[in-house]
Amino acid sequence: MNLSALSIVVLALVCLAGVAGQWLEQGAGWWRYLLAVWLLGLLYEWVRMRQIRFTVELTGDRRLHLGREEVLTCDFHNPQPRAQDLQFVPRLPGGVELAGEAADNIRRLRLAGGQSRAVQFLVCATELGEFPWPRIPARTAGALGLAWWPLPLEIEQTLEVVPDLAGAAEGLAGNTRTGTQTAHIGSGVELHHVRDYVPGDPRQAVDWKASAKLGKLITRVRSEEQNLQIMLVVDAGRTARTRIDGLSQLGHYVNLCSRFAQRAVAQGDQVGLVVAAAQPLRVVAPAAGVLGARQVRIAVSSVPAEQVETDMLSAALQVDRLVAHRSLIILLTDLYGQSLSGNFGRSLRLWGRRHLPVVVSLLSAELALLGEQPAQLERDAYLQLAADEYQRTVNNVAGGARRMGAHPVVTPAAELEQRVYRLYQQLKQSHRI
Repeated sequence: MNLSALSIVVLALVCLAGVAGQWLEQGAGWWRYLLAVWLLGLLYEWVRMRQIRFTVELTGDRRLHLGREEVLTCDFHNPQPRAQDLQFVPRLPGGVELAGEAADNIRRLRLAGGQSRAVQFLVCATELGEFPWPRIPARTAGALGLAWWPLPLEIEQTLEVVPDLAGAAEGLAGNTRTGTQTAHIGSGVELHHVRDYVPGDPRQAVDWKASAKLGKLITRVRSEEQNLQIMLVVDAGRTARTRIDGLSQLGHYVNLCSRFAQRAVAQGDQVGLVVAAAQPLRVVAPAAGVLGARQVRIAVSSVPAEQVETDMLSAALQVDRLVAHRSLIILLTDLYGQSLSGNFGRSLRLWGRRHLPVVVSLLSAELALLGEQPAQLERDAYLQLAADEYQRTVNNVAGGARRMGAHPVVTPAAELEQRVYRLYQQLKQSHRI
């Protein structure tokens, strides 16, 4: 219970009346009646408060997407016959945070009798899973306006956080495709289409009969089946809990794997998954089509980051057992602290014998900005040195991985999917895999 401004004024008058009565020695006891009336008023409000109930219900979609800012709508209903003032502090389930406002901001509502009002919250999900809604701390004004009384609100529904697949169905640039075939000039066994000759086209690609008939050079473009196996390896160890640009590294990995798998199977490729920590946590054999993308999405959605060092060599051996011929290995890990002479380097050497490894590491945009800003205070200079050292270490490890035959991708989180998918297309078109 919190006293209202009216109660504070009443108590001030009681105190003044008591002091004045003691000084004047006349009518010294009348202030006691005022105090008794105030206490009776509080008792009346307390009795009435035991009958007051508010209902809160989550309306709209109860499914949130990892890392995406979305709007939640809650419906507050006042079933009492009289108007009621309500104040509350938004409390969201674990794994969901308010976006754009402080978590302790007080919301105020005045609801007429029988009235409902929708309240919206801009939120961002940071963890996967299903989360119950905690009690929302709230208070309401008493019938006489003497105090604010606690009235915890409960929402019985739960929220589900799933990987964000936004952008997975966007148009794919680069190749001209029919089904699972890629068009190449003068290669393959099946005619894909014909077009006008362009300087630089090989002579064997020219359709001489069609050229003689049409009076101009015509080039044959043939199709080629190119079904690849791709293994996504996710580091779910200690470093995966590090937040980068508002989301844990594991959260960025989950979204990338879900989207990439959907786009890769649309290209006719097979996608598998290994989630690694102290030991492989999830293993999905490469599969094509909708089934392959769904298996990857389900597997990667149920893995929490663990407070252990990742045994990368164990993950590499698991991948080697799953794929028999040359495949594309996409390793999602934090390059900071990795050692080319340890299990990380051994994994790259193991994969490099038969496969083509790609190592993807995130770089915080805030950290990059910190390293570029001039230092104004002594503390800023140390922060700038730390940021420079971090980036230098990551770049050195990336350079070592490149010398071992891997393709390193060090990228801000905002460019993660674009950079990885562009490299995948380039490697595929150049027949590196």
